[in-house]
Amino acid sequence: MPRFYARIKKVHSPFKVDITWLDFFKHEKTDTIEDICIFSHRIVWEKGVRNSCTIYPRKGETWAVYKNWNIEWSSDPNNHREFEYEYVVVLSDYTHKSGISVARLVKLKGFVCLFMPTKNTRMGSFQIPADEMLRFSHRVPSFRTSGKEQKDVPEGYFELDPASLVSNLEEIS
Repeated sequence: MPRFYARIKKVHSPFKVDITWLDFFKHEKTDTIEDICIFSHRIVWEKGVRNSCTIYPRKGETWAVYKNWNIEWSSDPNNHREFEYEYVVVLSDYTHKSGISVARLVKLKGFVCLFMPTKNTRMGSFQIPADEMLRFSHRVPSFRTSGKEQKDVPEGYFELDPASLVSNLEEIS
């Protein structure tokens, strides 16, 4: 599931955007994009050292994290393989001391992209330490349900962007 990040440098009219592709290790080449469908969502970033962009998951956002993650994966940027993901909601903002607290999201059977937070179950929340931030794969756009969307949709669940999900997710009743 490839995800690419870019920093928008300039927007032209009619729709055309100058961007710089962002890579984990460095800024990549500059490009001009004319296809609006390439963009999914905005992401909050902070200016880092040596003109870098630092992106941390923020409280309330939903993210995909690598299942059975291993630090060795990040030592080889050309290491492309099939990954398995699990989806989480971020419970706390990042700190250098403790990392980020997250809760697993579980897909509800019978729905395409409706997920239940698992904070109060044995599968519930867990901590991702500061030195394991590479475990986060990509942000998944989502919104919280109000319970009024349609019959059988409970309040406080998450509807995730189906384009950001893998097709072989385990479901619960």
